[in-house]
Formats: sequence, structure tokens, C-alpha cells
Amino acid sequence: MANKRGQIVIPTPLINAAAAGANANDYGAWGLPHGARIVGLGLLPNAAATAHDTNYSVITVSAGGTAIAAVDTDTAGTGSLVAGTPVSVALSGTGTDLELAEDEVITVAKTYAGTGLAVSFAGVLVKYELLV
Repeated sequence: MANKRGQIVIPTPLINAAAAGANANDYGAWGLPHGARIVGLGLLPNAAATAHDTNYSVITVSAGGTAIAAVDTDTAGTGSLVAGTPVSVALSGTGTDLELAEDEVITVAKTYAGTGLAVSFAGVLVKYELLV
């Protein structure tokens, strides 16, 4: 029998306060109801941000304490963000890095380079399959 797939949008209201020059922060942690393997990620920007090579922000998604994906707003990375246009995020973790036990969580964190760049996201879309 194939594993059951699902998706959840993790709201990230505190990232809305992640202005340029703001201190690096973690923005909460969320768990899934069962053990699961993450098969896809996306970010849902609700404000535009223009890419910059020196002053940019990095949003990192971690699973069970291991970074599995990152989006940066420099021109070599993800680049500019468009409000209302989802950003597909490539998974950088492999194998068991992408598997969560019931008691493990997904976290979202912001860091920045230079003076940073104001970013605003409505949420993180997590696609997963249950490990049953």
C-alpha cells in the first residue's frame, strides 16, 4: 500500500515583523500528527522584496533540528519575491533528514547578511507522506 500524502500550511505571522536589520530569530515550531517524510516545501510571500547582493535575508526550514531547505533573497539565490506568488523551495536534506518522528518538529528561522532585507511570508507549505 502506498504511503498517504498530505500538505499543511504552517502560518508564520512573526516573519512579518522580520524587517531589515532585525535580529536573527526562530519563528516557532510545528509538529505533524504522525511520523512523516517531507517531500516538498514552498514559501508563501505576502509582500514583495527586491533581491540585493549584500543586504539580504535567509529563511531556513529545519526538520528535527536539521536544516532541510533555505531561501535567500540575494540575486544569486532565490532573488526577488513577488507578493502572492509561491516560491518553490528545493530540499537540501536527504534520506532520514527528511523524516520526522511524532515528537519532532519543523522550525522556520530568519538570519541575514549585511543589514538584511525586510521579508514577509504568510506561511510555509509543507508537503509530506505519512510513514505508516
